[in-house]
Amino acid sequence: MSFAVFNLLTCSACGRQTDAPGHCPWCGERLPFTRNLRLRLAAFAIATLCLLITRPPRIARPSILVAYSAGLCVLIFALTAADTRTLLRATLAAATLSALCHTFPETMARTGQSLRNLAIWAIPLTGLAFIAGGGSRLPPVPASSPGERLIQALITPGCVLALCILMSITAARPPTPVSAIVLALGGAIWLKGPQHHSAAFPTIVFLHLWLSFAPHAQGGIRPSPHAVATAGFAAYGLIQSLIEMKRSKSVPSTQP
Repeated sequence: MSFAVFNLLTCSACGRQTDAPGHCPWCGERLPFTRNLRLRLAAFAIATLCLLITRPPRIARPSILVAYSAGLCVLIFALTAADTRTLLRATLAAATLSALCHTFPETMARTGQSLRNLAIWAIPLTGLAFIAGGGSRLPPVPASSPGERLIQALITPGCVLALCILMSITAARPPTPVSAIVLALGGAIWLKGPQHHSAAFPTIVFLHLWLSFAPHAQGGIRPSPHAVATAGFAAYGLIQSLIEMKRSKSVPSTQP
């Protein structure tokens, strides 16, 4: 199904639409930042700051901090929920995870640790698949400004990759109260998009609780988070190739 990262904006100058913030890719007119977009950018900035100031995971998690972070995560998802039915689905997902953790604690711990080991690769690859599958629309831009065209076309894919890298590094680390909040903010950023499947909200809540508060086996995460940055640079090469292919098929319209 179609999934948009940003809400479609209509340029007041030329009347054309784009899903990337900043400037209109058709005429260069300044586009306003919506309230929704400002909130998502603020959430991303807070998540990045939390990830940078987090302490090494060897420090034990006091139960009071876990309780506070759990309450904050619940608040973040409650503010993100579209309606009561969505909250009920999320509650059911949380209850299901709780039952599984109490019934199969060792199995849930092993699979949770395996999920963390894979997250550092799976999340960025999911973002790349989303971009390559047409999830990021790349509008044709006037040929007289090839540099601006490339920058404008990379805004949406860049935001997708930045969020994927942030969440993959966080998910790959052992669970802490700070990492739980970062994952909740990342999930909220995704869920605040204009379009998403009805199963997205309970699924993200389920995975968030599993990675943040469910029991986990002890042990370090083998893949290094620095590999994600390397994969990100390689991804930009792939995206630029994708832009060239889509640009060659795009014909700018002359009518507003």
